[in-house]
Amino acid sequence: MLALVVCLLVGTFSWVPPAEAHGELIEARPARNAEVGGVVDRIELQFIGLRHPGAHVLSIFGPDGTRVETNGDYRQDLQRLSLFFDPLTDPGEYLVNYRVDALDGDVSVDTFSFFFNPEADPPPPLQRRQIGEEQPRSGTLDAMIVGTAIFGTVVLAWIARRLWVTR
Repeated sequence: MLALVVCLLVGTFSWVPPAEAHGELIEARPARNAEVGGVVDRIELQFIGLRHPGAHVLSIFGPDGTRVETNGDYRQDLQRLSLFFDPLTDPGEYLVNYRVDALDGDVSVDTFSFFFNPEADPPPPLQRRQIGEEQPRSGTLDAMIVGTAIFGTVVLAWIARRLWVTR
């Protein structure tokens, strides 16, 4: 029984939430599956921990499947990749492909699409999240932590009471 209590205490107080993966896409402009309009002349992707400089690849394909010609302006830093091109004019679905090298050596590859409709609202700007900035946590995780701590306290109180009564 003592071993069970020790395991519960160790499990309760040594649990650490998982870390964010390096190279993980956290925001895109235009966003995945978004319908955007106005002047769309760039793709901006924000990641966690990009290698700088890195062998990153970012490309966009139009509704007809051909690669959108860029104007050669490509920018990157530790969090963001940006690819600039002439403003989109053809309505339809656009495909964005990327491959990025993370600080920890991982490689992330993904594809997503967005829809261009000249009558739709323009895409909102990126939120410019800083490295290490805390993300909103889910209430479920907090409830699990508090629930485990309460359960452990109740078990310890019950054991202490049983020991006290038997003496």
